[in-house]
Amino acid sequence: MIRKFVFSDWETLDKNEFSKAENIDFLYDDEWVKYTLENKAIICFKNQGDNEWAMLLLVGNNFTSFDGKQIKRFMFKCVSELKAKRVWTISRQDELIIKWHKFLGMTIEKQVEHENITYDLWGITWE
Repeated sequence: MIRKFVFSDWETLDKNEFSKAENIDFLYDDEWVKYTLENKAIICFKNQGDNEWAMLLLVGNNFTSFDGKQIKRFMFKCVSELKAKRVWTISRQDELIIKWHKFLGMTIEKQVEHENITYDLWGITWE
């Protein structure tokens, strides 16, 4: 079951290699709308204006394909409730992450550099 995030969710998440965020300031930022799939994932959205939302997903080592389906359904529910026209995220270039974003229906829009690392900017747009 996906519910509103509480800070202890971050502490109990068995973070996988992609979810060990060094800067967790976003967890304290009330501009981010945060949810959790208890002990499995944290999903966050932030309004960027013009019905465009940034999305951040941190998953645990125990995240399964069934959990992925739940997250996808939840993402589409949030898109409807938030009246989002576009959702985007930035991620490292990795075969597993590429498969995940394609599963969500996202496409690579461009690549961006940050601190000499190339990231993919993924997005999905609704009419």
